[in-house]
Amino acid sequence: MPDTASNSFHCRSTTVLTVAAIFVGFSLLNSPVPGVNEPHYLCKARAFTDPDWCSRDFFLQSANAHAVFLCAAGFFTQFWSMAAVALAGRVVSGLLLGWGWCRLTRTFGLSLGGSAASAAVFCGLALTGNFSGEWVLGGFESKVPAWGLAFAATACWISRSSISYPRSWRATGCLLGASIALHPVVGGWFVIGIGMSTAAEDLLRLSHKPADSDLKHRCRKTTRGLALMTGIAGFVSLPGLIPSLRVLGSTALSRADQATADQIQVFIRLKHHLDPTWFSPSNWMYASITLVLIMICSRVLRESAIRETVKRARLLLLSACVIAAVGTVTGWHQDPVVHLPSWCWRAFLLKFYPFRFVDCLLPMILAMTLTAAAGNFLHHRRRYPGSAVRLKVLAALMIVVLVAAFLFRRQEPGGYSPEAFAEWKDACAWIRRGTRIDALVLTPRESAGFKWYAERAEYVCYKDCPQDATGILEWYRRLQQVDEFRAAAPAPVLSNSSVEQFRLETGITHIVTREFTVSELSPVYENPIWRVYELPKRQ
Repeated sequence: MPDTASNSFHCRSTTVLTVAAIFVGFSLLNSPVPGVNEPHYLCKARAFTDPDWCSRDFFLQSANAHAVFLCAAGFFTQFWSMAAVALAGRVVSGLLLGWGWCRLTRTFGLSLGGSAASAAVFCGLALTGNFSGEWVLGGFESKVPAWGLAFAATACWISRSSISYPRSWRATGCLLGASIALHPVVGGWFVIGIGMSTAAEDLLRLSHKPADSDLKHRCRKTTRGLALMTGIAGFVSLPGLIPSLRVLGSTALSRADQATADQIQVFIRLKHHLDPTWFSPSNWMYASITLVLIMICSRVLRESAIRETVKRARLLLLSACVIAAVGTVTGWHQDPVVHLPSWCWRAFLLKFYPFRFVDCLLPMILAMTLTAAAGNFLHHRRRYPGSAVRLKVLAALMIVVLVAAFLFRRQEPGGYSPEAFAEWKDACAWIRRGTRIDALVLTPRESAGFKWYAERAEYVCYKDCPQDATGILEWYRRLQQVDEFRAAAPAPVLSNSSVEQFRLETGITHIVTREFTVSELSPVYENPIWRVYELPKRQ
């Protein structure tokens, strides 16, 4: 018996490490450090534990909605470089994702090869597109380990039985609570989705046998388990949930200002995630095709040993689709947003990312059902009796996905050519070496990772939008102020008087630009693309 248990543990750990290696390898090949969001979150984390770092950057000093993640990641930024923290964070996140993925694939009856194959399919689907801009395999931020914990919680929920009733609901609640603590939106939607799916499952059973007393007792037991899960999840999530609720429930502004901040966040800054009218036809086509493929695979598996697992997974996906449908009805508009009836409530509801849940479940469930259906097909074909063919197919699939990730990756952010981004990093490096630590820099609209590379405060950055209403309004005011300042230039030359006036209004000490020059000032640094101007201090 000990040998059997040891072999089983070794097999499970090998599976987790294999899947985690696939996820981390895909992440590094498809999104080199720093990823698109890593400067945003890791700079915030560093400032969270060291308030003196870039202390004049108003975004870094704004309210913190992800306190648990910022505290954990910020601790390591005091000893390691942010690049090292990002790399270590991706590995840890990949291990959590791999662990949650393997727990979930076991409910689908997948072996080591099947788990790895489904992970490779998931990576391949990540390259094809998404519905609302959501991603799971990318840089290091709070939602990535939160997804891993939510996957593990979903596995506990799917595999629950009358024998392990209390234990499975407690485990589900603990895992969901940890997921909420890391990222309230990710974990919160899973709590709601599991609750909706459990209720739907009980209603379906009761509709078939309304007079069955044993079934009614079982449904009452399930309701108690669901309440237990929710209570445990709420308690465990408190370290991360309380700071988020403080940011959300701030009463420092009037209702009108709060509604304006919601409108800016939902319909301007994050419209590619939150405004359904902004989604392209290819996004809707991706979701439709994925849904059709899931239905086909589910039909193939309806007579298999995992039909109950597939049924519960489909109910969870149906709950996510209902949530997304409500979000679509809430946010759909042709006229300007403020002309919609009850537009304030619409903006408030949409800022909770109603499309994020379905955007993750679509590729996840398709990868697992597709792999399970393919495994059943190969198992029943006599010409494929052994595992050698499966391993070769798996290896080829993994190689194809990783090579595709390498070919599809972009080293530079959007809006930059490779040459412009290389020169941008050189300009940032000079600013880090050649300016005081209390410098406040006016960066261009397309600024990417300035605080990561230069380690200096920015007056405003389009990417770095705060999450509290007061911060959002200030962010938007600063963007408009900078746009008016640049638009006032009659030519690509900023006059000394306008620059001096802007310096008095904002307190900036330097300007980084590639479009403008400043009259009567010579750049303190210049390369073929970028120029850095230091503004003289005047009484």
